[in-house]
Parts: sequence; structure tokens; C-alpha cells
Amino acid sequence: MVKVRAFIGGLVFGGLAGVALGVLTAPKPGARLRSDLVDVSDNFYRKAIYEFEELADKMEELSSRLDEEKTTLKQMVSAASETVQDFSPGHKLNKKIEQAQHAMQETDKTTAESQQLLHRTEIAAKRQTQ
Repeated sequence: MVKVRAFIGGLVFGGLAGVALGVLTAPKPGARLRSDLVDVSDNFYRKAIYEFEELADKMEELSSRLDEEKTTLKQMVSAASETVQDFSPGHKLNKKIEQAQHAMQETDKTTAESQQLLHRTEIAAKRQTQ
């Protein structure tokens, strides 16, 4: 999640720097240059807002899918636990249950991280629209 965020930040910064450098080095009169800068910045702003909204939608979808998977995993672990209650602690099924519980905990962490990233993305998009 952090790598995606760093990549998007780098992409935005690189795009801004490239556009600014290209526009500033072009041989144009001052009024035309300022007009071009406004046009380019408006276009870039609209594209950035669109990309933020797309990312927020994808993160929301991912968060929903993770919640569904988490629920399914919890149900599977619960059913497996009930089935193997009579087995000894060293039985292979107990080990599988422990693995499933660990997977569920990892899913919980991933869901929480996704929700945090979605929240941050929504905040960033709101800031961009203001």
C-alpha cells in the first residue's frame, strides 16, 4: 500500500515538474506563456482529480471484497473449530485451524490498511477539489 502511494506521489510530482519545465522552456511571449500555464495546470488538475476518484473507487471495492473474504474466513475457521474439538492438540486439523486463524488476522490487517488508505485518498481528493 505504501509503495502504491509513493508511486502515485512520484507520478504526480514528475508530471508537474515535466509540464512546468516544458512550458517554461518553450519560446513564447509572456501572455501566451501564462495562458498556456493556466491551461496546462487546469488540465493536470482535472486529470489528478479524476485519478484520485478512480483510486478511491477501486480502494472502496477492494475494501468491500476484503470484508467479504474476512467473513468467509471467519465462518470457515468457526466451522473447522467446531468439527475438530474432539481431536488432540497435535492433530493436523488443529494446525490448519491455526493457519486459517493467522490468515484471518492478516486479512484483518490488510482490511484496516485498505480502509486507512481509502480514507486518506478521500481526504486528498477533497483537498484537491477545494
